[in-house]
Amino acid sequence: MKKKSLLASTALSVSILMCSGSYAYAVDGNSIKTKRLSGNDRYKTSIAVSKDGWNNGCDYVVLASGENYPDALCAVTLAKKYDAPVLLCPKNNISNDILSEIKRLGAKHIFIMGMQGALSDKVEAEVKKADSKITVERIGGKNRYETAVKVADKIDSSEIVLASGDNYADALSIAPIAAKKGIPVLLTGKKSLPVEVQKFIKSKSITKTYIIGQNGVISKEIENNMPNSERLGGKDRYKTNLQIINRFSKDINFKKVYAAVGGPGKKDFADALSGAALAAKNSSSIILTSKNQKKYSQEIIKNNLSEKPEIIALGGQSVLTDSVIDSIKINLDKKVSTKENNKDVNEKDKDNTSGANTPSTGGGTSSGSTTGGGKTSDDGQDKDSIKKVLDSINNASFLNMKQVLENNSKALGIDLEKYNTLNEGRKKVTASDMCANRPASGYKTANDVKEMFDDLVQTRVLIQDSLDTVNNAKSVDELKDFSFVKDVYDFMSGGVNYTKLSGKTLSNYNSVIKVQYDYYNELSNAKKEELLKKLIKGAPYVSYSQMLEQLM
Repeated sequence: MKKKSLLASTALSVSILMCSGSYAYAVDGNSIKTKRLSGNDRYKTSIAVSKDGWNNGCDYVVLASGENYPDALCAVTLAKKYDAPVLLCPKNNISNDILSEIKRLGAKHIFIMGMQGALSDKVEAEVKKADSKITVERIGGKNRYETAVKVADKIDSSEIVLASGDNYADALSIAPIAAKKGIPVLLTGKKSLPVEVQKFIKSKSITKTYIIGQNGVISKEIENNMPNSERLGGKDRYKTNLQIINRFSKDINFKKVYAAVGGPGKKDFADALSGAALAAKNSSSIILTSKNQKKYSQEIIKNNLSEKPEIIALGGQSVLTDSVIDSIKINLDKKVSTKENNKDVNEKDKDNTSGANTPSTGGGTSSGSTTGGGKTSDDGQDKDSIKKVLDSINNASFLNMKQVLENNSKALGIDLEKYNTLNEGRKKVTASDMCANRPASGYKTANDVKEMFDDLVQTRVLIQDSLDTVNNAKSVDELKDFSFVKDVYDFMSGGVNYTKLSGKTLSNYNSVIKVQYDYYNELSNAKKEELLKKLIKGAPYVSYSQMLEQLM
């Protein structure tokens, strides 16, 4: 089981500063600084990002829909070219807050992304009414693919990026880097390249194509027909994010680390949209994480970061919790401290010819040790106490595991906030799965228990949310993206710690879900609608398995 320290080696004094809709966490001393850019909603978050990155104003602004992702992400390279923030807006109404931010920036030219289906004529009229001197240019096509092409027409580049038009995560991972390198992002379907994109490529002298995502996202057939193609894709959105950052690490300034939620929820993109433009402005990238998963960002940290950066969280607590940011910060602190300690040792070796026999003044190289023989664990808790808690977990039965976990959550470092959103039945099933996944030799550390618990709880939360989505759906349109199946599969196939779920093996469970997802994608639009109507008619469902059976 993978292990990550979730405890700080030193006490941190954190002050919270609230201003202009953004929350800034300033950390004392030499620790890594963290900052949160957020507002009460995605639109105010975009204002907070704009104020942070364009404090002294700018001539250009990109105005994009906050209700969908393609136009804003494809516009990041355009925003970088014109040194413009990306402000988000609802389709039919632009708030006074956004208009005030445009005025503060002193913008002279506004790019409105998408046609009237994305941002209406009313929005355009309100912008012009607020300042008659501002010129407004609408960049839009009949669909997301053509809009991306029209943006690309404004970018002078012999290279292109090709990302899925069906999901935001891959485009979000590449957008800041593509923007920094001046490369347009084009969108495609899974099996066929849109006609608009084909025409664009034929009209240009393209020398390089970066294809984002594996064959399940963009087919091998498309790849084979692209000029000098290079595929960057992992088994899930987080591994793809890692591959992209590793591939372009020499182009990235790691002094600032932007962290954003990359899913699996279908609306998790919002706060990161405007953040992508800010990351591009600072030649940085976006590290994707999920709402409670910390493991995906650790390899990026391990491979690339050597100095103390500033971590910028994009979005509020409900989207990206402090615990996730703290985990990234702590891992950075450890990595940087290790490098600094090694550097100090090397320097001392150079200065001291007889230093090999110099005694230590307290053995301080091991975290958490004491002068009394090291009877404390890394977090300062007594090892005997932790052992007793672990013994109770390892000896718990299916009947009492729930109570044992709840009673010892604090000692184990477990946050019960998400767990407490589950109904009693799912809490019991989670506890049962903790028993089913318990190693033969037992859980070795508190962190082993925590990681298993977190993964199982997040799975149950996603399943519960998916069932709520289906049970509350009033129309087929609410279910058309099939995210109530895809989001669960994406998470469960993304490197979880458990191997069993509700009495089934993980591989068995995943294969059942994948069959449904692949089957749905092969259907015609008419057949999809027919299937979803059947699903709505059969609601309510009390279990995920029951709901999946209705899809068969």
